[in-house]
Amino acid sequence: ALAYYTLGCVYDEKGNDIAALEAYLKAKDLFPDTLIRYYALTEQNLGLSYHKKAMYDEAVEEFENCQKNACALFDYTTAANMDFRKAKVYSNRGEYKRAKELYKQALNNDYLSDFCVEESYYQLAAIFYYNDNQVDSALHYLNCNLRGNSTSKEASYSLKADIYKDSEMIDSAMSYYLKALDSGEELYTICSVYEDLSEIYALKGNSTDVSDVMYEHAKTLLQNDMNHFRTLVIVIAVTTALIILFILIIVIQKRAKETLKYYIKLNEDLSREKIGAISYESSKDEVFDYCNKLFANTPSYQILKDLSEDTKIDAKTRRVIEHDLEVSYVELKMYFQRQNVYFSNTEFYFYLLEKLEIKLVNIIDIVAISNTSKRVYRNRIEEKIAVVE
Repeated sequence: ALAYYTLGCVYDEKGNDIAALEAYLKAKDLFPDTLIRYYALTEQNLGLSYHKKAMYDEAVEEFENCQKNACALFDYTTAANMDFRKAKVYSNRGEYKRAKELYKQALNNDYLSDFCVEESYYQLAAIFYYNDNQVDSALHYLNCNLRGNSTSKEASYSLKADIYKDSEMIDSAMSYYLKALDSGEELYTICSVYEDLSEIYALKGNSTDVSDVMYEHAKTLLQNDMNHFRTLVIVIAVTTALIILFILIIVIQKRAKETLKYYIKLNEDLSREKIGAISYESSKDEVFDYCNKLFANTPSYQILKDLSEDTKIDAKTRRVIEHDLEVSYVELKMYFQRQNVYFSNTEFYFYLLEKLEIKLVNIIDIVAISNTSKRVYRNRIEEKIAVVE
């Protein structure tokens, strides 16, 4: 099941939506229990796949299933995010009243992720402005969005500028279009803003500024394609990029196959009792030893062995470690749940890393907590562990 789930994630990254959907469906059928975090994540990814294909009823159903399982697993952030996901589905199918209800419900949930918070504010602003024509409400939600920590604000600045332009507040509109231009990186957004700015300068009657803006617009669109030589260079560059892209696709496909083979081999090892076997009667130490043997076959095992106190963990490596811990120690997590002991993901990773004798400074970096909160986490874990010891 985990092999097909991982394969679906790989296909998602490649943009192969059909193959990803098929992989997630296979994974869902193979999970032995629904109360597993990766089963809930499979339902989430199935919902996203259905949403991409405009299969809205199926998407909502999967998001609701994921939400129920996430609540049962005490994964309240994933559960809260599902209200946001459902809201986007209803918005895309034109059911704006229901979409607004769900966006507001999501925002009232303290567990909602930062990305979903900021995106919910933006989507509410867009609905209130474009669908309901309620300028004050739209500006309120835009201001909430812009108070967030995201570095990508061009869409919000551009929407705010549109509102001011339609309200004939030309100077304010120009100010926010310029802010959108400063924060924008995506080519389509930049071109769109240049078009809007040219219209603003025309309304102000400044022909010089109009020509400057249109020049920048043309330069952005055409990338200074002023002669045959430059066109030839661009063609060569694009061709080279396509060749590199083709090679990357082959490499990604090879890695996906290797990942699938790895998980299949791991399952074969289990079935041949190369790693051993456990049952519901197994003790905590027996389950932990079994999981340790699984973890020793993952990339993260070597990563943790090579850590020094000066090592800094980047986001990509952190995701790899969290994934391998989750997959390898799922039986231990289920053991605790059978004893009515439930950990948050951060608590569980903290507990495992301490058991693996990883240095505290590295644990703090991996689980992304502050140095002052380590004692709080340790006390919580000790209280929960005491129940089964």
